[in-house]
Amino acid sequence: MKISLLILLIFVSVSLYSQRNTYYGAELGLTNPRLLHSNSNNISYRNDFGHPIFGFSLRQELGKKISLETGYFYHIYMEEFLVYQIYSAPGVFTTHQIPVLMHISKDVYKDRIQLFASIGPLFCLQTQLVGAVSEGFDGSGKKISVLTNNGEQFYTLIGGELGIHYKVVDELLLSLTGGFHYGLKKIREYDIEYWDEDVLLSSMKSYSKGEFWKITFGLSYPLGRIRKLVREAYDSAIEDGTLRK
Repeated sequence: MKISLLILLIFVSVSLYSQRNTYYGAELGLTNPRLLHSNSNNISYRNDFGHPIFGFSLRQELGKKISLETGYFYHIYMEEFLVYQIYSAPGVFTTHQIPVLMHISKDVYKDRIQLFASIGPLFCLQTQLVGAVSEGFDGSGKKISVLTNNGEQFYTLIGGELGIHYKVVDELLLSLTGGFHYGLKKIREYDIEYWDEDVLLSSMKSYSKGEFWKITFGLSYPLGRIRKLVREAYDSAIEDGTLRK
């Protein structure tokens, strides 16, 4: 995580003195985390795009088609298991994520629509590391027990993304991005058991490497243009007497 923060600091420093555009943006979307199972018996994982992710991005142009992208994202994992058609949620955990992506784009329509691809690491910090047991009961009194064991607090994912930029007006870009971030090691483990008093009816072991599919929408605008607009507004206010130097 210290390495990712250093990369972010260097990136910001370079962008301040670069002659090319530096885009600042905000993104919001949903993810579908992927859990792996070592065994399963009448127990499954609720698999859907219902996990929010949001944050901001900084993208520095290095050439006409190539740029470097970083930022900060807050990712919320809400994990549920289905036991005989009954949902049991072991809880919610969150991660702080800093991507470092190489971004390659290609204009496909009059400098207004661009297709792009990105690849690179995603540095993550996992929160809520205390192991916990979640228990619940179905309508017949049978118990569902989920034991959560935490692994690494700091971990890295390798991501690949595809998307489209649409220039709305001036240099304001509307983006749609989809991708997958692959995990390298286990970060959480689950032991799920379904009991009828002292009789174990079903069980499953599952684990997460933090990996997920995602789809996000975003808006971005060049920092240089923002500074120019602010300066023009300031000079105009000085001229008409609204502000004084």
